[in-house]
Amino acid sequence: MDLVRIIAKRNIWPDLKVKPNREGLRLRWSAFTEDGELLAEATEHPFVDAAFVLLTRIGLPGETPVTLRHEGAEHDSFRPVPLSVPAARGAKRVEERDRLAARLNGPSKGAANVAPDSMTSIPDRLGLLLPKPECPVTEPDDAGVAGLAVPDA
Repeated sequence: MDLVRIIAKRNIWPDLKVKPNREGLRLRWSAFTEDGELLAEATEHPFVDAAFVLLTRIGLPGETPVTLRHEGAEHDSFRPVPLSVPAARGAKRVEERDRLAARLNGPSKGAANVAPDSMTSIPDRLGLLLPKPECPVTEPDDAGVAGLAVPDA
């Protein structure tokens, strides 16, 4: 399977004339394929957001090796990992963003622009978001405390 390299390009940082107060200013990145196709724009997490797009929109298999290279660098930032690993973190970011947006002002149309129907298949496509517990969790007792069910020996 061919290596997929995500290229991270730093977005333009405002100069002191435009924004003299640097408070709350965060570094943002745009992520591209090596062919120049935009995967994620103005994100603080270009690797996981771009990996999420590669898995859900482009449809690459989760086993595809992926890495990140900063624009202009001659080397990758780290060793390749399976696409499903960073995509799982990207899926978690999308879910958290959508949950927060729904609480504040209804459903989100944020950076990843993922349709709600495609969100339901994310855990199945990633295959390693959350391990299944070996011991089921019991219902809360009278004090409101839930515990782990202990299997009979």
